[in-house]
Amino acid sequence: MSKRTKQETTEFIRARLGALPYEPDPRDYLVAQLPPEMAATLPDESLTLLAYAPSEFPQDQGELGLCGGWCGSSVYEMMKALLTGRVIPAGFEDFSAGWVYEKSRDILCLPDYIEGTNNFGVVKALLGYGAAPEHLCPTDTDRPYKYVELPGAKEAAAENKIVAFYRVPTTPSAIKAAMLGWTLDPGYKMPDGSNGMCPVVTSFPVFKNAWADALETGIVHDVLPGDELLGYHAGPQIGFLIRDGVKYLVNFGSWGKDVGMTLLGVPGVFLIPESYMLSDAYVLKMAQTGQEPETILETIIRWIKILIGMIFGGENR
Repeated sequence: MSKRTKQETTEFIRARLGALPYEPDPRDYLVAQLPPEMAATLPDESLTLLAYAPSEFPQDQGELGLCGGWCGSSVYEMMKALLTGRVIPAGFEDFSAGWVYEKSRDILCLPDYIEGTNNFGVVKALLGYGAAPEHLCPTDTDRPYKYVELPGAKEAAAENKIVAFYRVPTTPSAIKAAMLGWTLDPGYKMPDGSNGMCPVVTSFPVFKNAWADALETGIVHDVLPGDELLGYHAGPQIGFLIRDGVKYLVNFGSWGKDVGMTLLGVPGVFLIPESYMLSDAYVLKMAQTGQEPETILETIIRWIKILIGMIFGGENR
């Protein structure tokens, strides 16, 4: 792929920024900040969650502001994999970014002439509506954007709800601690019995010069005075590391496989400096503590019920 010009880079990024600013509600449950002595014990690197990246991601969301939907569906998909012990296969069982996007907009009562959504709407949608499978609600990536909800989508989504969400302080130590499961039990354990790790739903401003070469290198730079704000993007933070002496968060993108970097075999990844500002952050709770992972037989029975519902009933919008 030939290197994009500065103007092409700006146009590519600007067309994909659909995270709307949101002032957090003080009534939201806020996970605790780590005390300094505990923050000092955080590891320098954690890349475990990359092994649970959805198998079909990162898809390119296209020139549409659906990044919030992609962020929410990919985080749910990763946590579903952690809960059940298997990566969700592409095709029949992966989850719809379009569903999460549309349901979040319904919750926020956004008019049609405003494109995008915010993460508060996204996590509320996963709590109230759940996540519908992609084959029952195919996500459009082209203009003019069309939303298609097939019979059975509502019933299938009801089987895939989170049980709670929590706001995370946007400090690096709080993001890392939440990711490692230090400040919240997400409802499952890691295979080795350690604290359940979870990707963090975030949004952040995107500045022109800070992201100038990120599409090619995957490295985002610190924001300098006078930089131009292009908009806001939503994406999950799934790890952290130190490279060339700089501390980074690992962001899982929705801009396709041919941008960013490939890290541990996962393409479409961006490294964002810890010092870069985040607009908001949320973690999800998938199941009540102690709930056993779903067995293969239980999965088959659940999907047979969904198929029966698709054949004999359901809604179509």
